[in-house]
Amino acid sequence: MGTASERLRELIDNLLCYARLRSGRASIAPEEVDLEAVAGEVVEELTAQAEQKGLALTLIAAASLPALRASREEMRVLLGNLVGNAVKYTDRGGITVSLAHHDGEHVLTVSDTGPGIPEDKRATVFEPFTQVTPVARHVSGFGLGLSIAKEIVRALGGSIELRSTIGEGTTFIVRVRGRLEAHE
Repeated sequence: MGTASERLRELIDNLLCYARLRSGRASIAPEEVDLEAVAGEVVEELTAQAEQKGLALTLIAAASLPALRASREEMRVLLGNLVGNAVKYTDRGGITVSLAHHDGEHVLTVSDTGPGIPEDKRATVFEPFTQVTPVARHVSGFGLGLSIAKEIVRALGGSIELRSTIGEGTTFIVRVRGRLEAHE
């Protein structure tokens, strides 16, 4: 996004998405989602950006991954935000997106070799308008991606976990059963 009007449109779209999810009024229409196909699209879209930074972007999917009962668009937004952040904040190494299914749960993992998130900042990364970046570095964005990701996971009745080691990288682990909460 280069122009000011494009950035403003992106901000408005993100704010509206977050507000709908947060209020429980999101129009999440469940369907059978091929998670590997959705993740493949997200990885394909972000590969050029990763390659410009000299990063490897890899997708690993378990064999015979069952379909996920969810919203295809919401899963695309969730993965796009997690993978996009990983590409944005990683300067060396790479990002791995892993998809698995264990004990009735879909497990989506996005791992990077970025700078890591300080322990005292981890509790706030899911709050709106929060960015955790090294002081001397400016990274564009609005600080809504992880807030939106968390709300999508919440709407799916799942969980999102953050693991990070300074200087080694960050991993987000999403666990969902694919059942959407009833939105009234």
